[in-house]
Amino acid sequence: MQRKNIEKEALQIIQRSLYCKDLGLYRHSLLTADIASHVVKNSGVNFGYTASQAYAAGILHDVGKLCVSSNILDKKESLTSREWEVVKRHPVWGYEYVQGTVLEEYGEVILLHHEKADGTGYPLLAKNENIADTVRLVALADQLAAFLDNRPYRRRITHFGLVCREIRVIAAGLFAGHVLDAIIVALRGFVVDWINKSRDERQAFSSQEVVLVQCLHPDDAKGCGHGSCQQMVPDGQAMLSSKIIPGLMANA
Repeated sequence: MQRKNIEKEALQIIQRSLYCKDLGLYRHSLLTADIASHVVKNSGVNFGYTASQAYAAGILHDVGKLCVSSNILDKKESLTSREWEVVKRHPVWGYEYVQGTVLEEYGEVILLHHEKADGTGYPLLAKNENIADTVRLVALADQLAAFLDNRPYRRRITHFGLVCREIRVIAAGLFAGHVLDAIIVALRGFVVDWINKSRDERQAFSSQEVVLVQCLHPDDAKGCGHGSCQQMVPDGQAMLSSKIIPGLMANA
């Protein structure tokens, strides 16, 4: 029980670190965790993780990006070859980050979640048959989260047909047979809920524009013409920053 409490506190600290580092990185880690735990709960497949372990692994998978410059993480243009080499180091940095801690058991997932079936992934060029199901589960969640959520270079994708097509492509690169079929069914259910939630969020952002401006500039809220407000309100980042942190570990 004491170890579980320590692990939970460590995860909370890391979540806060991800949030302070980069909102996009934080959101991606949460979405990856949600997807991984949902698949464990709803697919009927034994991946070697409980739902809470899958959630923790999802939170931790990109912890190495705490060592990557925000200028690189948020860059909208193509990365230079040098920047890409930096990004490809994040699994190693993340693996080293958890060594000797209560989170060390997630080191393999952190290190290998970008490896590919044909051995062209990074950082070790490992082939899929040599990768544990726990790693492939988080790799699946990571890739789907990257497709679903906002990225520096594009907006989130909420078209159900396109998302389902991408689910099959991603999952088929990692699993096969009845396991693949079970994962696809579970993820379709997740996507329906996610699209509805995304729609509700967009409506909430739209309805809260005046409130956000008042929070930012109370002295002249009614007719605010500040450029920073006009940039922040559409993205909803000001609203998100006040709502996300209180929900830390809600699904763990």
